[in-house]
Amino acid sequence: IPSAVYEVALNGELTRELFLKEANDEYRSAWYMILGESKMMNILDAKEIDKFTVVHAGNETETITLFKTRKALNKVLNKQYAWLKRVCPSTGTVYLTPTDPDLQTAEEAAKFHRPEWVSKDMTYNWFSRS
Repeated sequence: IPSAVYEVALNGELTRELFLKEANDEYRSAWYMILGESKMMNILDAKEIDKFTVVHAGNETETITLFKTRKALNKVLNKQYAWLKRVCPSTGTVYLTPTDPDLQTAEEAAKFHRPEWVSKDMTYNWFSRS
């Protein structure tokens, strides 16, 4: 990646228009890695779609939020970009996971990301943690 590409992100010069016009996926990936998902969500104009809170075994509370871009920015699929935000109840670590933009609720998206052997019909909560 040329240093000029890195400098765009490091100097705070990346805009949504520049990101979307860039045809080189490696450059776009570099910007995404440099800035992180949270800053990219701001640049891409993502909004909160849905949020839910679940109390797991041991009274650990987790809030899960679904975000989507306001516009269909994925030119190939003509769809929005979407992320699932989770905050780890024990560490407070924030995780932003790219997700399927066709999902409509945060709980539906959380279930989508469970292992395939866990039924999507089961409620979303932990019975135990290791």
